[in-house]
Amino acid sequence: MKHFTTLDLTAEEIHRIGLDEVARIRGEMAQVIEEVGFEGSFDEFLTFLRTDPRFYPKTADELLREAAYISKKMDGKLPALFKTLPRQPYTVEAVPDSI
Repeated sequence: MKHFTTLDLTAEEIHRIGLDEVARIRGEMAQVIEEVGFEGSFDEFLTFLRTDPRFYPKTADELLREAAYISKKMDGKLPALFKTLPRQPYTVEAVPDSI
């Protein structure tokens, strides 16, 4: 596994980390559900997040702005997450209509 992950862990250990992370994130989501006063099940909350228009950009420009904001916000965090970063800068651009 070390060859593929750079971790000195077994597949089972990596799987356990993944399961623990899912449980941690779900716990955080349950806390948010409580904080915002959502009355419904966890699955209903997920459906709400996926379907409520307020969580989606209304225009292509709005989507690009949000994606660019997120990418710039992550720039400062990448060195803590990756040992080697690309030398070339990146940008967020619209996909050409021809594609």
